[in-house]
Amino acid sequence: MTFDQTKIDSNELGRVLSDTSMRWRKLVENKISALGLAYGEFRVLRVLGDSGTCSMVKLAREQMITQAGMTSIVDRLENQGLIERVRCKTDRRVINIGITRKGGRLLEAASRLNRELVERAVGNLTEQEIKQLVITLKKMLTSAESNQSQELVGTTVRPEWSKQQRG
Repeated sequence: MTFDQTKIDSNELGRVLSDTSMRWRKLVENKISALGLAYGEFRVLRVLGDSGTCSMVKLAREQMITQAGMTSIVDRLENQGLIERVRCKTDRRVINIGITRKGGRLLEAASRLNRELVERAVGNLTEQEIKQLVITLKKMLTSAESNQSQELVGTTVRPEWSKQQRG
């Protein structure tokens, strides 16, 4: 399916998606900061709450940040007693991250605040509109993930080409 620009401006759609994402993140950040939690920390706790334990590499990849950035977040959460590092029993080189009970309780509180924001945000939508929104956003996310994967495969940039392009 191709995008029909006669009906909707693709640049406008991109702007609305970007603005919505940025504003949503800011709303959540402001709300959960009262719990002493940063947005990135909340996202990590949410992944761990859903999956149990997770490797640092997988956490970084899922959060779309560098491993160094993830190490910083994990260090902060570990210092607060919210997560713990656990060596993999089958491969001692692998360090898995798990959520503690304290982390689970904080995640519950932050998730409750997040749910309140979501409920207010969609309060003027019908149940059918909400269902369709979720379906559409999931399709877009899948497409974005697929496009990102395709761009990463076989995209080696030669240094001399990059310099030429930069002028």
